[in-house]
Amino acid sequence: MAFITTTINPIIYGSAYHGENYIVIGFLLVFFCILFVLARRGYSHIAAVVLIFLLLFPAIYTSYRWGADNAQGLLLYGLVIVMAGVLLNAKFAFFITFLSGGTIFTLAYVEIFGLHTPDYNWKAETIRVGGAIVY
Repeated sequence: MAFITTTINPIIYGSAYHGENYIVIGFLLVFFCILFVLARRGYSHIAAVVLIFLLLFPAIYTSYRWGADNAQGLLLYGLVIVMAGVLLNAKFAFFITFLSGGTIFTLAYVEIFGLHTPDYNWKAETIRVGGAIVY
């Protein structure tokens, strides 16, 4: 559906359309179809690991771009941890949990000490050390 919409909208709206390029959406569609074929042919473990890391990267980017305490990033980390536990096993879920926690703590540390300044337009105050420990 997204591929059809992004293909038709530039035709309908012309130069007024500022949405995503249909080539990017088509690439994502093909990529997920390849993951589906891998899972159906017996390579479900590889497909699950690729899917988990594919969802982990947007969570890391969200935390990096808008701050370690961004609600969407924290929810994505939770989603990735639960999906790792459901799709694979508890050992991999613990690995993803420690990886996510280490990423959140590292990004919060970098923010607190001024090594990286994310986009703070969406919130009133910056992160503190206590907040990094809580998250």
